[in-house]
Amino acid sequence: MSLRGIPRAKVLLAALVAGAFIIPTTAAASDSAPEAKPAPAEQSTTGFKDAPNGIRIKVGIDKDKLDAMRAEAKKARAEGRKPNFANEPLKMGKTLKDGNKKNAAPDLSLLHGAKLSKKGAAANAAGDAAPAEAGAITKSGPSAQEYVPGPTGGENHQGWVPIGSRPDTDRLDACFNGLGLNEARIYNRYTTCSKYRFTAEYWSVDNSGVPVEHEGDTVATIKVFGQGDAKERRTRVFSEIEKDSVDYQWGPIDDWWTAPGVPFSLMGQCSQDYTTCGAAPSSYTYPWATWDNNPTWAHWDISNNPDKGKGRDKISYNQWYVEMFTDGGGYKTFDRGETPERMQRCDSAGLRDLRGTFPKACIFSEVVPHLTYSTGTNNHHGVSDHIRAAFNNPNNTYPSPVPPQTKKIPGQYTGDPNSPGLHRITEKLHKSTYADNRAHKNGACYGKGKYKKLYEKTGIPVSERPDTSYQDCDEYPFASTLEGAASKKWDFSVKAVNSEQNQEGGRMLRRYYLNDRILPWDETLGEGENDEFYVRIR
Repeated sequence: MSLRGIPRAKVLLAALVAGAFIIPTTAAASDSAPEAKPAPAEQSTTGFKDAPNGIRIKVGIDKDKLDAMRAEAKKARAEGRKPNFANEPLKMGKTLKDGNKKNAAPDLSLLHGAKLSKKGAAANAAGDAAPAEAGAITKSGPSAQEYVPGPTGGENHQGWVPIGSRPDTDRLDACFNGLGLNEARIYNRYTTCSKYRFTAEYWSVDNSGVPVEHEGDTVATIKVFGQGDAKERRTRVFSEIEKDSVDYQWGPIDDWWTAPGVPFSLMGQCSQDYTTCGAAPSSYTYPWATWDNNPTWAHWDISNNPDKGKGRDKISYNQWYVEMFTDGGGYKTFDRGETPERMQRCDSAGLRDLRGTFPKACIFSEVVPHLTYSTGTNNHHGVSDHIRAAFNNPNNTYPSPVPPQTKKIPGQYTGDPNSPGLHRITEKLHKSTYADNRAHKNGACYGKGKYKKLYEKTGIPVSERPDTSYQDCDEYPFASTLEGAASKKWDFSVKAVNSEQNQEGGRMLRRYYLNDRILPWDETLGEGENDEFYVRIR
């Protein structure tokens, strides 16, 4: 809080007696949701710039209510005491079913959700365009699953972490690190954060509820933090007013005695109709002084209905935001504040690996999902060197192209979500394609199997074939992708690589599939509706 140069310690004594309390509302969260807005288009080196001019709210205060508050303040001053805002008899109205109710946004088709996600991804990737050294935290943070050291090590910053009543501390610190005001970031597919400056205008209203006089503004910073779940079809959205960020601009007396006691509410909301998604619990309400001095993370679960999902894994998109207002007990919000919408994608794919089973999930889809391999001296650099060569000099890799043909190899991470990517397949769901990828690889690498004649002249020469005592045949695109060696649309590359390094590269790929929730190819879905991912070499 800033009061035109008045020392903060003297100004906020009233807050020391302000108690923390929550007054939830009872209406279902899905009854009010905004019309769909496009994903952010403005790019920033530190994340999305969704609300460059901040957010404005307009609230009316009943004249009798305001007079009573000022009379109490005058009495308290005369008696040498501070108002006890915790004892304010607030009787808040319903959050949603009132004059501010909005129509729900239309449902998002799978294709439309994917397209909106790509628009957001392009903006988020812009800040990550210049690669940092391996393992470094860039100013913008990684736009997908990177190895990023944190207080408990890099592994903690990949994939999902359990959801609690407060944000995960490591993810919270990492996501907000370097984030500017009025910006948002998708840190990875399970973590997002944003921070916005907003202004709440307060007006006295007459007996007809018409605003008659601008009494003052309260300016503050709201923080929003989201964690996706890998066990349920939900995300948990946390929000708070940043400590010491509130600035009262009412006037010398009101700044001390009136404005800090005005209640303020936050509510997580789902944009689409309740048949698609919902938010719970209800709103959190505190006096401004409490928000500013004793911040608490309000939280809501934004759930997604599998009945609206499509395909084998019941995939569905919806949007969410945090709403700001003050209603009831003599207050009426004319214009509610809303943080810019974020996108979540939910599924019931039943993924698993050695870490456990993760049957359902919701992730933040506005990223360009990519696996990062690093060159140099590490336990997988042979794989990195091979893929880098396939990207940079595909015609110099095996199998050799037959002139005038040139090789086309997909999946290179550029930050552009519309560039050709890779699609995951599994041995269980796509048995024939998976086996065919292996057979083509064996023909090109070892000169054996049903395709050995196909690669007699173009495959790896006998003198360069892997020495199976310490080498494997590495292939890119991976056998676990639709674009693998059997693909009729894309070419591939094979190379002899140290066995330990090749196997570590494979382990990294398997971990990545779960960390980034890359869903296997579903042939029943339309073009652009399946998951796509990329590979980045640093």
